[in-house]
Amino acid sequence: MSSPVRLDQVTWIPRSIRADLTHHRSDFERAEHADDIRAEPWFEQITSALEEVAQRRDVIAFHSCREPEPGEIASRGLRVLDGNGDSHRVEFLERFGHLFAQGDREQIERDFAGVWGDGKFSRGRQNKLCFALAHPRYWGGGADDLLGIYGGEAIYSTWGRAGPIVDKLRTIGTPAVVHFRIRVDAIRTWMRAPVAGRTALWAWHRRLRPDVLGYWTEGYMFECVPPEHIVKVEPWSPPASNNVRRISGEEKKSRTSEELQNIAASGKLDELTDEELERIVEESV
Repeated sequence: MSSPVRLDQVTWIPRSIRADLTHHRSDFERAEHADDIRAEPWFEQITSALEEVAQRRDVIAFHSCREPEPGEIASRGLRVLDGNGDSHRVEFLERFGHLFAQGDREQIERDFAGVWGDGKFSRGRQNKLCFALAHPRYWGGGADDLLGIYGGEAIYSTWGRAGPIVDKLRTIGTPAVVHFRIRVDAIRTWMRAPVAGRTALWAWHRRLRPDVLGYWTEGYMFECVPPEHIVKVEPWSPPASNNVRRISGEEKKSRTSEELQNIAASGKLDELTDEELERIVEESV
């Protein structure tokens, strides 16, 4: 079985497709968003070609969470949210209820019943496992709650992002980014297909224009991830600086480092490794 590809990197893209992408370099340099690229006549052909390659290899998806105990996810895998999440909340209380004072535990039980009892707020989450096809370092803070508050939305969204119960949830487990293997045909998403090709095109785009607004894909699946499909459980440490995507497009361009400008002017920006590019982008903030 061939190794899966990371769509948020470009090293897996075949030479023939790289040549086509390089031919359209000026289009990428002008475009600030996916809408600009989708309007190009070559968009459908190249994204479909990228999608076909990804389908043959499988891809890496990323699930952000807090791991209860070291090694637990690697040995157990990842589970879909069972039904409306009631069993998930029961398991939470059985496992961690002792960490809360009696009054807080009673409040948790009342709040779980009041918020989730009629199933209204669980619509759209049932029997799903959510993920992204780009690493959360590109999310601009979009994964902060998932990484910072235990239990996922089926637990912490009962109270929002603040309060004594949420403060306790922040102390349970450790933040982790789970890399796992997934078939392209198992990906469900709210975005237009091709989902893998679209994300791969964004990865190429950001090498030429690091201030581009993200158009990588988020998705969900209806299958649990078995342990053998877990590629890595990465301990999460927040970046030293805020991700560049927190800043407006014009401000990003004005603050891009002199180093990056010089590399772009030399025509060698697409020769940088992903790690080198990320370092330069973060230093420009």
